[in-house]
Amino acid sequence: MKWYPFWKAWYFSREQRFGIIFMISIILLITLIKGPVFNYFAQQKEKKYTVQNQEKWSQLQAQIDSSKALAQKEKDSLKSNSYAKYPSKEEKYLKEKIPKETKAIVLEINQATAADFKRLKGIGEVLSQRIVSYRTRLGGFYKTEQIQEVYGISDSLFQAIQKQLKIKKQPPKQLHLNQASLEELQVHPYISKTLAKQVIGYREKVKPFESIEEVKKLYAINDSLYNKLYPYLTIY
Repeated sequence: MKWYPFWKAWYFSREQRFGIIFMISIILLITLIKGPVFNYFAQQKEKKYTVQNQEKWSQLQAQIDSSKALAQKEKDSLKSNSYAKYPSKEEKYLKEKIPKETKAIVLEINQATAADFKRLKGIGEVLSQRIVSYRTRLGGFYKTEQIQEVYGISDSLFQAIQKQLKIKKQPPKQLHLNQASLEELQVHPYISKTLAKQVIGYREKVKPFESIEEVKKLYAINDSLYNKLYPYLTIY
């Protein structure tokens, strides 16, 4: 049996070869162009879709923020009305019936007695005694704000009585850094036991104080405490 040479099936004429090459070129060209072109239009469509979604989300977020702000405003309004309708115990106490003449009282805080302080609204027996006791230990006040240092005098209470307080420009009782005893130093509200011992130790083991500023050398005192304590110290 004689086999037909199969390779002869691939013999083409010149026109056929040209046609095949042309068709293959067209197919390759379409394949190469179709990918980038398709991707470009797909990206443009996705970009447009993303922009539209962002705009919608921004509008939705603005509506949500607006709703939250309105809700918070209503909540604050209700809260404010609630406070106005139901004042705190301290505010209620301060607004209790007080003789009209007490509104005109103005006290000099270094001379007023416990009975005088008791006439102020919000100041009872206990607080009036505390103020006088604290003033004695302190050596006198040099500004009205020191009243707030008394235990039991809240910010709101101080604000309520502040206009009824005054003070004369006079130095308070001072402690001599080179002569005050340990007990005298410790009694002062601004001087701790540690600081009192350091003052005694410095003047006995190092040298007597030559200026008030030397007290800054003690590690138990900082700038804030020094500024508060300065009017109560002397070396003369």
